[in-house]
Amino acid sequence: MAAGYPVKVNYLTGDVLTAADLNDLAGTVNLYDPTAKGDLFPATAADAVSRLAVGANATVLTADSTTATGLKWAAAAAAGMESIAAGSLSGASVSITSINQTYKRIILQVLDYWGSAAGRLNLTFNSKTDSYDYNWMADDSSAINNNSGQATIAIGTSHGTTQVGTFMEMNIPNYSNTANYKSGVIIASGPVTSLTNIGWNGSGSTPLAAITSIQIKAPSGTWSGGTYILYGVN
Repeated sequence: MAAGYPVKVNYLTGDVLTAADLNDLAGTVNLYDPTAKGDLFPATAADAVSRLAVGANATVLTADSTTATGLKWAAAAAAGMESIAAGSLSGASVSITSINQTYKRIILQVLDYWGSAAGRLNLTFNSKTDSYDYNWMADDSSAINNNSGQATIAIGTSHGTTQVGTFMEMNIPNYSNTANYKSGVIIASGPVTSLTNIGWNGSGSTPLAAITSIQIKAPSGTWSGGTYILYGVN
């Protein structure tokens, strides 16, 4: 019998077993002796078995074709929503760069934003400055506005020149996709205009690129205050 997993043999009453019969299981999984709590014995190839020691606490057994056993212990995938970038608004523009591409979606919140000149909060992606990148539609509960050929999404919540409790949240579910146009929804509120939602679709040459950075721009003047938080969601 070849070394490996044993094949069941049905012996009959009166059979005499030879040394070869008894030694036939040598080297098979039956004779593997665990040396520590949690030991596993996965196959490394046909008729070949190896010991895999237990992983660290809270790790999970994960398939990995690059390892000898095809398995490994790894940290559990992150779930829920976690903050991946945060800061304060200053200058004419703040850029969130090197956005991790491993999440299913990203959510950007901008809170209490105000500037040296009244206006709207502007957003661009990947530092785009040319037009015909995004078509977007805004519903401010009184009118639908179509804006085509824009490099910048102008969030329709106006802010004054003092801190007044403005709020904006942008949700992008397919930000890391490079095969489809980007799309998303924005909700915003403030003292001058209150938008229930904004949706947009990429329409130009670059929206197929993954979103790796977001610029939060003051439409005129500079930011006087405000904070932002970018979340990754799985």
